[in-house]
Amino acid sequence: MDYVMEIIRILINKFEERGLSAGIAGKRPPSMNIIKFFSEYTDQYSSDTFHEINASVEYLINHGYIRAEKDVRGYYNKLALVSESVSRCYQMLDRVPLSDVRDQQYNIISGINSKHPILLAFQQAQLKRLESAKSLEHGIRDSIEKLIDIVSALTALTNLKSETYIRNFSEAVFQDSKRFQQIQSSIINVLCAYGEESLTKENALESYNLLNNPVYIHLKGQITLSFRNSLLAINDIPSGVALSANSIPAISSIALLGEKLITVENLTTYHDEDEGHDAILYLGGFHNTVRTQLLKQVFSDNPSKQYFHKGDLDVYGFLILENLKEKTGIPFEPIEMDIATLMEYKAHGFVKPLTPDDRKLLHSPKLSAFADVISYMEANDCKAEQEARQALRVLTKAAI
Repeated sequence: MDYVMEIIRILINKFEERGLSAGIAGKRPPSMNIIKFFSEYTDQYSSDTFHEINASVEYLINHGYIRAEKDVRGYYNKLALVSESVSRCYQMLDRVPLSDVRDQQYNIISGINSKHPILLAFQQAQLKRLESAKSLEHGIRDSIEKLIDIVSALTALTNLKSETYIRNFSEAVFQDSKRFQQIQSSIINVLCAYGEESLTKENALESYNLLNNPVYIHLKGQITLSFRNSLLAINDIPSGVALSANSIPAISSIALLGEKLITVENLTTYHDEDEGHDAILYLGGFHNTVRTQLLKQVFSDNPSKQYFHKGDLDVYGFLILENLKEKTGIPFEPIEMDIATLMEYKAHGFVKPLTPDDRKLLHSPKLSAFADVISYMEANDCKAEQEARQALRVLTKAAI
């Protein structure tokens, strides 16, 4: 081991951790207990190591990098960095001073000129951290390169208007189809931290039109789709159809033949749902731009029909419904998302306890319309998934 370089590295790390690089006054130069970092120093069977470490310490003392004194046994215990040697230490390590790094980060973040709420919130939060001599969040810390990549990706992502595959997006932004994967978790963290409350790690990218694979919209029941030269009568097709999101713009008009359209949150529920006289639609994920436009077209072509949504009986199910109403302008009413349904599921053991994340969102203003069921969930520590309905049917049949 190069003990000279390692001692300097440890002391400079301490120097930066204590905020001294940001000019914070009133703090003494950092020091280190040499035995804490190099346990081999006092190994009685390794005299060569003892002499090597002592020689390294004495080199640093003689060249004005540190101050230290030997004890009566000939050991150095506490090594203190000499403040005047800091610039030389950085040169020795071939390392950019943290103060310079954070100045560059500050300039990069200050230069964000997007008006998108997520980028604005990210900008304000990270500038505040830098002004408090703290490292950046979301896995960026003191990396300039990662910050540049994240700002570039967020700027492009918040401007996406059509569904795009991740590898294609990465190639377009970075000229490297795999580079986005290196920052993907950080991007998701930023979206969830500053985006809508309904965003989760599972749906965050999809909600901004960024996908791993093609997404299909499933439709069945009493509905027909008109294209330029043809008509697709979905009511004549058992179990319905699945349309690629890319085909949606080709639809010229949509007719609901029954009185209701029901959207469902989960694919299993879509397959279980008996269409009867209704139209059933599974959007294949979060309500992003393409799917929102489809629903708007349905409503525009069928304004007198009734619109319902069936989702999970949890905070995210309610937030998805509210997001759906907000984005589409359609007055969706919930189905089986009330106290009576939750009590029924609880009576048969088809509930789960609330998580800490659930509890953080229970009193969101966006959930005020569900205050009664939210209160029940909180008091009884329970939530349920859509699949509980079919599970209850299976249980009932098994008991017959």
